[in-house]
Amino acid sequence: MFGVKGVSVQSFYSQTPETFKAMQHLVAVMDDLSRPMQLLENLADHIGRTIAAMRSDGIITPQSSAADIHFVLQERFTRFFEAFATRAGAQAAAAVIFNDEVSKGIVETYVLCGVEK
Repeated sequence: MFGVKGVSVQSFYSQTPETFKAMQHLVAVMDDLSRPMQLLENLADHIGRTIAAMRSDGIITPQSSAADIHFVLQERFTRFFEAFATRAGAQAAAAVIFNDEVSKGIVETYVLCGVEK
């Protein structure tokens, strides 16, 4: 199974299945920018779910810092959008959101509160 540009979707999924599924939901949320407050709530919820999925897949540990988690999220987005280049709206939103203090604050809150989804 291949995505756009020959990037293997199957490889991404088989290496980190929980992260892959969580990223699909997170990207879907970012595709819908028409309701800003609902978007922010959904974004925070799905970032938390993605962090939990990355822990489940062993990409990060419970001891990972918020800065490290934020960096890994950015790296995973890059990889995800290589496989799904057709999600241009979500990719643009991710570029803005994950280079902004808002996403860092969401990650820090998640790490400090330890909320599991």
